[in-house]
Amino acid sequence: MIDDSLRGPFYGYGLEEARDLVARSGVRAVAEQALDAIDRINPALNAFVYVDRAQVLRDADRLDALPASERGPLFGLPVAVKDLVDVAGWPVTHGSRLNAARVAGEDAAVVTRLREAGALILGMTLTHEFAYGPTGDISHQGPSHNPHDLDRMTGGSSAGSGAAVAAGLVPLALGTDTGGSVRVPAALCGCVGLKPAHGEVPVQGVHDLAPTLDHVGVLATSADLAWLGWSVLTGRPEPEPVAPQWSWLDIDAVPLVDRRIARAVRALYDEVSENSTVDVSLGNWPEMRGTAGTIMSREAYDVHAHQIDARRDEYDPSTWERIDSGRHIDDAQYDEALRTRGLWRESLQQFLDDDQVLAAPTVGITAPTIGEREMSVDGEPGLSTRIVTNLTVRWNLVGFPAISIPAGELDGLPYGIQLIAKPGCEGALRAATAQVTAAGAPLGRPERA
Repeated sequence: MIDDSLRGPFYGYGLEEARDLVARSGVRAVAEQALDAIDRINPALNAFVYVDRAQVLRDADRLDALPASERGPLFGLPVAVKDLVDVAGWPVTHGSRLNAARVAGEDAAVVTRLREAGALILGMTLTHEFAYGPTGDISHQGPSHNPHDLDRMTGGSSAGSGAAVAAGLVPLALGTDTGGSVRVPAALCGCVGLKPAHGEVPVQGVHDLAPTLDHVGVLATSADLAWLGWSVLTGRPEPEPVAPQWSWLDIDAVPLVDRRIARAVRALYDEVSENSTVDVSLGNWPEMRGTAGTIMSREAYDVHAHQIDARRDEYDPSTWERIDSGRHIDDAQYDEALRTRGLWRESLQQFLDDDQVLAAPTVGITAPTIGEREMSVDGEPGLSTRIVTNLTVRWNLVGFPAISIPAGELDGLPYGIQLIAKPGCEGALRAATAQVTAAGAPLGRPERA
């Protein structure tokens, strides 16, 4: 659990509690509570990298003055924005020294949608440099810290958003997800992370990492807030719940998964699915990861090719090396990876039923120590940068919607359950989310290991 000293005003809140707080106190008073909590807690977390207190309070006053008929579904709720998404007039650095002086000229499309829904944009949250890392501890502003243990990483790349939401500094935050960057920090920090299907959310004003894998998503203190965020960002009504067909994703062949977490998440799955025996295996995990890696590396290099050599010294060395690796992927290799990705997507679209929801752990470990790269899981050595995305990246490859929900704590650190469905089947995914949430407290469950 998170220490009381690191809990903000929205800690443990669902949508109705957050709305009630705004209704009772007014937007300005809630904004002041959130800003004061950031002043108190952020020095320990390093979740926020920019907050304009004066602008936030002006925006809060403007919202308070709106008549009831003009108040949107997110009215008055403070929302944090990942430092990869443009907010007009604010510095948006992408976590890099290269952009330390950059100021956004206009709001990204997703920020416009949040404002139209009545949200109060509270500040910018830390991202792993250029969003190219799943650990959240490489940024020109330093690492984010996990509110469950300040020596632990948050996961990334939506690092600050995960920490800010888990600590209750905000009820909702924007993140991006190219290989797991919404779901990984959600799982490691103990909040909800929802990645819509690829192409469902506009990306104008969001910095590219690997465009055919990039998704914009949300991190939230509760599932109902996450699904409302999904509705606002997609511009679609929240999906009507449809009874899910539960399936467990066979992960026995996936390396470097702590079997205590696997058993605990399976126990939760058995509870909500009433001991369904439907176990599915969906193809060659290493091949799918390799295909995603080829596409991500080549596309990330293409995004940075104009500056990667001339400004090499301004990148963190680990970020530069990772981006530069895509230089060596030629057109033939890239085209073959795209062709293979298309086959995987078509195969899964045909294999899965419309109401089928797959369940698995989100991340196979709890949060490593900040800076830790080499580690051992059940006696097997591996790199933390690969381990944390073992179970998430394939759903970016095929573009399916996925959500991570807190499932419990192990040795005082949270872990999550991941639910996946086909695009267009969000109704089943939403119903499954509700069943999992009803099975335990929104911010975690006792140890099941």
